[in-house]
Amino acid sequence: NALGNKEELRNIYSTSIVFMAAVGFLIFLFFAIWAVAFPWTLAEKGAPAAKYTLFLIVIGAQFMVGFIGSVFDCFHEGFQRYNLRNNITIVNSSVGSVVLYMLFMKGGGLLSLALVNMIGFSVKYLIYFIMLSTPRLGGFTFERSHLSRKSFKELVSFGYHSLIQGIAARI
Repeated sequence: NALGNKEELRNIYSTSIVFMAAVGFLIFLFFAIWAVAFPWTLAEKGAPAAKYTLFLIVIGAQFMVGFIGSVFDCFHEGFQRYNLRNNITIVNSSVGSVVLYMLFMKGGGLLSLALVNMIGFSVKYLIYFIMLSTPRLGGFTFERSHLSRKSFKELVSFGYHSLIQGIAARI
């Protein structure tokens, strides 16, 4: 962006969506397998494991949405649209808190929390996506012609180094 290379930004945008969708799908697949094959690992003694199947699938879907949505979030951050992002997050969090409170007052539990979080993240990322799509805020759309091996290699390299740095910081 600093170099004014809109074509490369479009390559990074489209390639990032595919890359993050693939990572998100793999994580979703992990949770779906866990949900179907091993839901009992979360259940309390004597509690039915079936309710945890849906919970795990919702958590997996939230990860998938989160990975794809992080592309839209990062693009807005890269364009330094902090005010816009903060305002959307404030409204989203406020509405989510009210909905959670209402659900908890009616006896909602862990599944309610997971569903509200997934819906909240999905709405926030959908708003970011729509904003990026508008010409005034970039006019970014996914296009297969913008998929780039070079961008993919840069994403994997950056992601790998960020992962190692994050692990080192936690240790």
